[in-house]
Amino acid sequence: AKIIKEAAPYAKENNCAIIGSYSARFIEEWVEIAKLYEEAGCDALEINFCCPFPPEGLAKSEDDVRVGIYYTKHTDEAVKVIKRLKEFIRIPMFVKMSPDGSNFEQVAKMLEEAGADGVTMFANNKTLRIDIETGKPIVYGPAPGTGPGLKALSIRWVSEVSSKCNFAVMGNRGASTWQDAIEFIMAGASAVQYCTPVMIRGLAYVKELLDGIEKYMERRGYNSISEFHGMAMKQIYSNTDLVEKVKALYAEVDYSKCTGCKRCSQVCWYDAIKVVKKAIIKKEHCAGCSLCSQVCPVNAINMHERDNDLEHFQAMASAHPELLPEYFQNEAKE
Repeated sequence: AKIIKEAAPYAKENNCAIIGSYSARFIEEWVEIAKLYEEAGCDALEINFCCPFPPEGLAKSEDDVRVGIYYTKHTDEAVKVIKRLKEFIRIPMFVKMSPDGSNFEQVAKMLEEAGADGVTMFANNKTLRIDIETGKPIVYGPAPGTGPGLKALSIRWVSEVSSKCNFAVMGNRGASTWQDAIEFIMAGASAVQYCTPVMIRGLAYVKELLDGIEKYMERRGYNSISEFHGMAMKQIYSNTDLVEKVKALYAEVDYSKCTGCKRCSQVCWYDAIKVVKKAIIKKEHCAGCSLCSQVCPVNAINMHERDNDLEHFQAMASAHPELLPEYFQNEAKE
């Protein structure tokens, strides 16, 4: 709180918000620290329901276990904390959740109803890496970890919670570039957190991130972030939507671009592609997976919608037509 009090005037002068992040063990402690943070000049609070991870076997009392990730795993207790804090705190409160929880949409809705102003998805969770030269675990064993490889899972939950709740969702865990911020925002995130990339590259990296976002917006003609916030959510389909709205595809070669590099034929698992100087795709064998178009180094393969599902299923079963479902066999005969 002392550091926040010293930094608050400078932050306000430079149009920056200070968000105090903390965890506590019992209700009185949660309230006491929150009051100190608010009085010191915090603009918002991040309620840490994710870390620390109470060290198994080292806790001296039950109170020592009731901290951090305990509240992600005991949602009823988490709701009690938020309700109690709302009695005393006027600034916004965001709950930082652990990916080691479950039923995130349901939990987020409970926190919203309790009075939380948003959630952050996610904190880090325990990961494990092994040094293959020594056979020893890196950093002694399972430890909190993050990285770009975890971004996709975080974005998935940001989009699902955003679509079911009416409060802010902050994206975290996995963001390392300015492009990642755009991706999180398009999935419904109201803000994006960075930690590890800034620690590794230094504080100057923040300006690089902001410059990247600004240039992107200028290039795309956006005047504000709200213009692309949640853009992807309208195009994220449920399983029912996939059946009813999405048509099967097939690949077609643009011979003005094709160089005959054979990359497409190497990844086609349906034997639909042969390369004779240039790629030749048999439409009747193409399952429409689009992998060939994704690996083509010169963007010479385009995907097109099929006219009907029968063609798609026939292509899927082209190597073994006897396995085609009876319904489609009858359709083909007609």
